[in-house]
Amino acid sequence: ISVDREVLPYLVVSAGYYRTWYGNFMVVDNQSLLPWELSRYCVTVPTDSRLDLSGQQLCGLYDLNANRVGLVDNLVTLAKNYGGHTEVYNGVDVDLQLRVRSRATVGGGWNIGNAVQLGTTAGGTASARNNSCYVVDSPQQLFNCDVEVPYQNRIKLNGSYTLPWDVQIAAVLQSNPGANYSANVAYTSAQIQPSLGRALSGATTVTIPLAKPYSLYGPRINQFDLRGT
Repeated sequence: ISVDREVLPYLVVSAGYYRTWYGNFMVVDNQSLLPWELSRYCVTVPTDSRLDLSGQQLCGLYDLNANRVGLVDNLVTLAKNYGGHTEVYNGVDVDLQLRVRSRATVGGGWNIGNAVQLGTTAGGTASARNNSCYVVDSPQQLFNCDVEVPYQNRIKLNGSYTLPWDVQIAAVLQSNPGANYSANVAYTSAQIQPSLGRALSGATTVTIPLAKPYSLYGPRINQFDLRGT
């Protein structure tokens, strides 16, 4: 839902609220496995002030029992057969366009929403708040199953001015959220064995995310571009 309004002569402002939700999620169910054919274990989180569980135990992790490794009988079906799966984006956009006589233009916009850009180039995929708290094969699917993407601000301003002799100068200023980063640690079978009570099945290491998805960000990215033509 959006509205456009000429606030002043030559100044148009538009504002919109956007809500996007997805459905028909798919899952792959290995019908050769049952949730109780895995063993639960915990790991010790390294000491770091950026981690919520710094120096504490992180649990809710599972390893497949050795006698079930290699068994595959996959069924591709709808996630709704196992539980509710949601992904919802909420956001607000505000844009303005100002024309000053025939020589100058100013425009810009502000967005706030609960989505994070996943692609490394413009037009890449994005992810919004996602809840997939249900079990298909492993109880570890409940680990970080409710992903809360924070609301982040994005601001862009642009302007141009035409000088005599058809020389134009233009500028763009933008401020975007910092890049998301993760905190993954590879734990060896020897590190996990005291909690698991045995060695890992079919692997010598396992990589575990120690921070919730989309919870760690670098500093904001501010950029100014100037052009003359």
